[in-house]
Amino acid sequence: MEEPKIKVMITGLVISVEFQKCKLYAERLVRTLPNKFEKPDIRPLLDVSWQQSLTKIQRKIGGRVWKLKKNCAVFVNGEFLGDDDDFFHYTMNIVRLRIGGDFHEMGVRHLSGMYNESIKDGNKFAYCCIKIDGKTIGTMMFLLYSELVPLTTAMFLKRCASKRHGWSNTKIHRIVKGSWLQAGGLNLQAKRMPCENYIIPHNRRGILSMCHGGKHSRNNVQFIISLDSTPWMDYKYVAFGRVIQGEDVLSQIEEVPTRYESPKVEITIVSCHEFVYTLQPDPKDIEAMKEYQETADPITCIPEDIECAHDVESNLSLTNYQKGDYSLDTDLKSNMDLMRLPSFLLRLYMDYTGTSFAGVDVNDEGDVNDEGEHDDLSTPSEPIPIVETMQYKASLQLRKSRHEKQEAEVDQVEVLQKVTQFEDKETRRKRSLRPTSSDQLYMDDLNTLVTVLIYCQVRRGFKL
Repeated sequence: MEEPKIKVMITGLVISVEFQKCKLYAERLVRTLPNKFEKPDIRPLLDVSWQQSLTKIQRKIGGRVWKLKKNCAVFVNGEFLGDDDDFFHYTMNIVRLRIGGDFHEMGVRHLSGMYNESIKDGNKFAYCCIKIDGKTIGTMMFLLYSELVPLTTAMFLKRCASKRHGWSNTKIHRIVKGSWLQAGGLNLQAKRMPCENYIIPHNRRGILSMCHGGKHSRNNVQFIISLDSTPWMDYKYVAFGRVIQGEDVLSQIEEVPTRYESPKVEITIVSCHEFVYTLQPDPKDIEAMKEYQETADPITCIPEDIECAHDVESNLSLTNYQKGDYSLDTDLKSNMDLMRLPSFLLRLYMDYTGTSFAGVDVNDEGDVNDEGEHDDLSTPSEPIPIVETMQYKASLQLRKSRHEKQEAEVDQVEVLQKVTQFEDKETRRKRSLRPTSSDQLYMDDLNTLVTVLIYCQVRRGFKL
């Protein structure tokens, strides 16, 4: 008799990393050991539904479930096993598995698939951004059953899109703890519309329905969000959707202190619109983006409405910058008037760079034969590369240093000759027996020495 196969059930928040890990482990177990494991029961849930499901599991099973901190629960043959870490140790005792990947991206793709399936079923989505006491706390997303309640859904989406006669900038003005909250415009103009049907029950938290002032009367001005199961509303108010994301926002609204069911602080619906998810952008948006990009500076790529360049990220690449892709052609041209160079330097430049000028020829003796106008020859016919320009400057600097060294040696010889002449003159003066004015001889020799010192100081900084 064959042993019964093991059944694994996984439930959790669809976008969480731990849920995606457990899902991948279960699928790999079935592919690796198909005779031992059944196809896993995967139950992906969104924000509000996961919190409700976790509360039910905790109340039903108790024990270790109350210690569950992660957004995933694993059951094996109907018994609670634990979170993703417990499931990992369970699988390692059976078979060695290696899994990897970007689990967050897997969760996003899984969520996108759920959204597309709901769209195919004819449902629509909307969202409301909430502000409490002047501080934005988050967004709630609604799933609207447009196939079951088309008229009420169309009216709700029309109110979402309207700027003057819609839900935007209206208040959440009534909170009944543990039951429901009421929102919408108190001064909005009511339109005649019948109560469509009562197909959708108020059997969970987050059910969205329209309130009215009597059956078929003023049922398109305000709406209700249930905070718990409210079955007494089933045949009284038309339910047409539910909250699928934003449990933390709904909890913060519920915790606002009230006085006679009226919140003590202001709770405002900042914006409310239909949520449309498309993989391809709207063609109108593409055209608008192109028009906006055309206003950007051609060099910096910064749009004209940006006041400070530090507010945008740079699109420049260091590699392309080093290649010279961001420099203009004029940046690489020489600003030197080459016709003013000596003939031997001009010839050296033309031989080194391989450039030639119209109407200019340098013969073997180094003479320049000019047949053109100088105005057309102020810049070379081709841009001078920066590296070659630096090498050319370095060669000039080397020649200059050699020339200065030669001049310094000549200056040193001249100074030594003048000093020798000064010493010979002083010797002759001392040995001379002729009566000569010593003061006059001293002044002449002193003037000669000062002249020599000044000459040495001025010429190339030579010091005696």
